[in-house]
Amino acid sequence: MYGVGGVVGAFTGGMATQYDHPMLVFWIIGGVGVCISLVSLSMSKNLESNAESIINMTFKERIKNNWREIKKGFKIREYHRALYFFIILGAVVPSFSEYFYYYMSDVTGITKFQYAMLRLIGYVCMFSGAAFHAGCMKTSEIRYTMVLACFINLVGAVTCLMFVKNIMLGMSPFIFLIFSDAVTEVLYVCFVTLPSQVIFAKMIPSTIEASMFAISTGLTNFANLYACKQLGNIINIFVGVGKENMEDLWKLYIYQAGMCMIPLLFLWLLPTRKQVENVQKVIQFMEKEESSIVSEGEREISIKDLDPNVALRMGVINQYQAAKSITTEETTTQ
Repeated sequence: MYGVGGVVGAFTGGMATQYDHPMLVFWIIGGVGVCISLVSLSMSKNLESNAESIINMTFKERIKNNWREIKKGFKIREYHRALYFFIILGAVVPSFSEYFYYYMSDVTGITKFQYAMLRLIGYVCMFSGAAFHAGCMKTSEIRYTMVLACFINLVGAVTCLMFVKNIMLGMSPFIFLIFSDAVTEVLYVCFVTLPSQVIFAKMIPSTIEASMFAISTGLTNFANLYACKQLGNIINIFVGVGKENMEDLWKLYIYQAGMCMIPLLFLWLLPTRKQVENVQKVIQFMEKEESSIVSEGEREISIKDLDPNVALRMGVINQYQAAKSITTEETTTQ
């Protein structure tokens, strides 16, 4: 739906702004908001029947409850290390998208409608990227996906540099942007957002998923939408690109291209597929215990199937049980 909304929004917004009807865009957005509010009124109250205690909490009690859930989630080392990686991935590579937009419109003459069509084409490419990820990279290690994402980002920075230096391989500015910035920017988001959401969903217990998804989404959005742009502004202090000096924009993309590979130094933070599977087994065991469907005998058998280190960190077993399990594994291996 994100892609569909992007396609419809890009086309509608492009038409409205091109022909000096920006107010129409706000009316459409407001109308969509009203529709969502009306639909929410028809939701079943049974969805909240099990959360009555949370609904009746005071603001202070809810803050404490959310904080407890976040602390519980951060006991999963594989989760919080992956979160640190995605924050680094978004924050250490500077973004100059605003500078590039004004360069396109003021220097090369790209119209608002053409810019909207670039966004539309990018969202269409998102469907292809999502299909490629689901079909070819769903079972691959997330570290390989992040390497590909960093190289896509590098290609995007290089093509922007070529555009600013007027190296367009004989194509018009609009056609060159179709095959460069519009495609690479959205593909990069696709290859980062999808894997990150999938891996977080696998490692977050269902009992605390609301708080954990909120904190992970908030931190990654902060990195991708704010921190990277502020880093770009800091770099620009030393370059001096502005309304009166757009010719030096290429220097900013030299910085961006050079910093695109920095996240690869932190790939070790990402868990392997085996580590994610071990976390999932512990979560499944914890959820069965909470539902009281596991007998004592079944519990002992199930614990033997868990990774002792992961189970210890998540509080399922104590240090004595972990040491005993590790010793048993070593003896069996020998």
